[in-house]
Amino acid sequence: MNRGLLALATLALSLLCVGCPFVSYVPIAQPGAPLDARLVGLWADTDPSNADSLRVLIIPFNATEYYGEMREDRDGITRYRAYPFALAGEPYLHVEMLNPDAERASYFFARWSLGEDGLLLLDVVGEDAVPESLQENAAALTDYLTAHRGDPRLRDTETSLKLRRIAR
Repeated sequence: MNRGLLALATLALSLLCVGCPFVSYVPIAQPGAPLDARLVGLWADTDPSNADSLRVLIIPFNATEYYGEMREDRDGITRYRAYPFALAGEPYLHVEMLNPDAERASYFFARWSLGEDGLLLLDVVGEDAVPESLQENAAALTDYLTAHRGDPRLRDTETSLKLRRIAR
């Protein structure tokens, strides 16, 4: 499986994925929250095996949405739309892969944080963390994610990215 999905965050916001993110077919939030300028920039993986190949670009699309691109080796570019939202008081990105060939929209979610060292951590909600039956029920999915916010599977290490900024 292609290791990349989020990063976007590029965010999105996009994501280098050994495991797979939980995919929802309904959004659980809408754009509206202001963007955080600290996410904007060109990011590289901190994993030495990917440091030269994985690049994540996050730029503002408008006042409430990011546009993200993830480049991994020669696999091309994966593009994303992402916007911030809070879930149980924690900062998340709502990420949609921009794929003109997709039959319907799909979304995944990543908790994000910036360390004191300036590293961007994107913890993508993994597919094993959420029942598949919630893929099309926004209210039930939101309730589930809120109720299970302490579940370590919601911070799936196989789908997480740790990125360092290489340009603004």
